[in-house]
Amino acid sequence: MSTELQQEISKDAPIRSALKASTEIAHAAAEEHLLGGRKSFDTRPQYDRFLCVALQAHAAFGVAAATATGQDWLEREEDQRPSAARKLTAAEGWGAGYVLHGSAMGASLMLKTGYLNSAWPCSYLNHMRRFAQSGCLRRFFNLLVTECRDLDGALHGARLAFEGFLEPAT
Repeated sequence: MSTELQQEISKDAPIRSALKASTEIAHAAAEEHLLGGRKSFDTRPQYDRFLCVALQAHAAFGVAAATATGQDWLEREEDQRPSAARKLTAAEGWGAGYVLHGSAMGASLMLKTGYLNSAWPCSYLNHMRRFAQSGCLRRFFNLLVTECRDLDGALHGARLAFEGFLEPAT
């Protein structure tokens, strides 16, 4: 990810700052759960578990939600949004989107820093990295800042999304 994109995404905005601060513990818990305190995936089963947990987390909110641009959500009527196992308010959707879209930045980092063996499949990580680099991630974060007015709801949605990464892989 370019330095310019990282700077654009990390611009201080109250809702983004609040989401980041309030989810730091949940984010660390998810990393601990998936990496077991290590800095990378040491074994293929460990990486496969990460992929299963990521799939579950995305599926809990609707797979399409994981790569929607944000604008997609604004333009659709409530009953036309991607189906999900968990029904969320609009604010909760912004918070869950913050976590799921943020995983695109994590995927870019994983690919760049050698978190996994280069022989392992990385289609999911490449897809999320392309999403981050396409401009969609920047648009989502810009819309989050300008459109989400319910911080408490967004925080609740973010916590729900992180819980998806902590549930056992089935």
